[in-house]
Amino acid sequence: VTWDVIMQNQDFVNVVSMNANSTAPETSFEIIYPDQCGRFVLVLDKSGSMKDENRMSRLKQSSTRWIQYDLENGNKLGVTSFSSSAVVNKAIAAIDDSNRNAFVDAIELLEPKGGTCLGAGLNKGMDVLNGANDETSGGAIIFITDGQFQCDNGIDLDNRNLLDRVARTKVRIITVAFGSNSDPKLENLAQVSNGKTYFVKDGT
Repeated sequence: VTWDVIMQNQDFVNVVSMNANSTAPETSFEIIYPDQCGRFVLVLDKSGSMKDENRMSRLKQSSTRWIQYDLENGNKLGVTSFSSSAVVNKAIAAIDDSNRNAFVDAIELLEPKGGTCLGAGLNKGMDVLNGANDETSGGAIIFITDGQFQCDNGIDLDNRNLLDRVARTKVRIITVAFGSNSDPKLENLAQVSNGKTYFVKDGT
């Protein structure tokens, strides 16, 4: 197992594997989610530094394993990614057996290049989770990155408007940081959203 992240707060209880008789991939990514259907958006770093230390491969293995083996039908999922800009890879939709592989395929297509626009990535994730105009509130963002802010004319994670939006929409943010160079603002982001922060050493 390359890495194993267990997220525990009041939004997440009782992991149940969907495919108990199937053999899972080597990398493990376990997210504890609600008994009632929840809403999640993966915000995934595809910056150039994700080529280092096999990070992109580990991100893909971990995220796709969770989707394939642990995320139950009926939960809603969206996928976004960021580097020098942020994009929507899969709009939020209820997961079932007919579309599960489409989310996996979207993650497998990610290629590491460009800068690390952390604020743009988070904003895009919130757009997908609750709408660009914050039509709804709640849900959880799983923010996976390896780097510190490197983005010309972009906003960082301590931007006041960004943090106000996090508070206003009551989204919980779980941050997963690869390597020793991950941005220290990730921990504050999790704290202000009542989420969790996990640091994953390279090579673990």
